[in-house]
Amino acid sequence: MEIQLWTKGKEEEFFRTYLKRVKPEKLFYYLKEEELYYAYYPKSYKGKKTTLQSRNTLIGEYTEECVQKLLNNIVEDSSKEPQFKKCLKAQIPELLSTLYVKNLDWVVTLLQI
Repeated sequence: MEIQLWTKGKEEEFFRTYLKRVKPEKLFYYLKEEELYYAYYPKSYKGKKTTLQSRNTLIGEYTEECVQKLLNNIVEDSSKEPQFKKCLKAQIPELLSTLYVKNLDWVVTLLQI
């Protein structure tokens, strides 16, 4: 089974989700010349480019939620295979050490399974 963590669909879901919570300026680049918001600078854009640090934070939060759901689903699916579950539980701390995790409560719950 192939798992895609970030797809066009996930990207659209991310923008829709966070547009309900934050101003467009936190998610999109606003080009005054065109009076339009862009998710990314157009290739033809020749002006000064900056990075939206506010969006990076939101992407991290969204990604953490997605990884939490993914790991929970994997653990649920593995409940029928005790050996796989044991192996998975052993690997989760290593996986999480490579991620920035803001809230560790769900990790503790996951490891207690």
